[in-house]
Amino acid sequence: MYYDHFNKNKIIRLSKFITNRLNVKIARTVLSLFEKQHHVDFLEIGHGRGDFADVLKDEKTYFNEIGLTYFGIEPNRSLCEKGIKKGYSIVNCKIPPMPPVNNGVPFDCIYMSHVLEHFTSYEIVQTVLSQIRSNLKLSPGT
Repeated sequence: MYYDHFNKNKIIRLSKFITNRLNVKIARTVLSLFEKQHHVDFLEIGHGRGDFADVLKDEKTYFNEIGLTYFGIEPNRSLCEKGIKKGYSIVNCKIPPMPPVNNGVPFDCIYMSHVLEHFTSYEIVQTVLSQIRSNLKLSPGT
């Protein structure tokens, strides 16, 4: 199964602690960019074990005024199913192409960590980055 070793291997306590601290810092930085918005549509490419999504769920209360809708993309079926059981909206697929999520509405933020290195060529990376850009809410001329 696609990246099943990541699903089956247990994470050691120190690694979990370090990962959580880093994810909290990243989540607070990202969410601070949207403090003036009342709603944020957020897409994570590579949901994995759901570590970042869990932090976002916790940090959402840190920024009371932000309503956050989370979507995820995960190629591993088992990890996707675990995330869905936890209540996350996740699509089980590989990219490219980007799947139709959020009813075609562009996202305020698209996040991925430890994903680009898994693509087999720079052409695929360029395609993915282009599709990400086309799925982001951007102001004209950016």
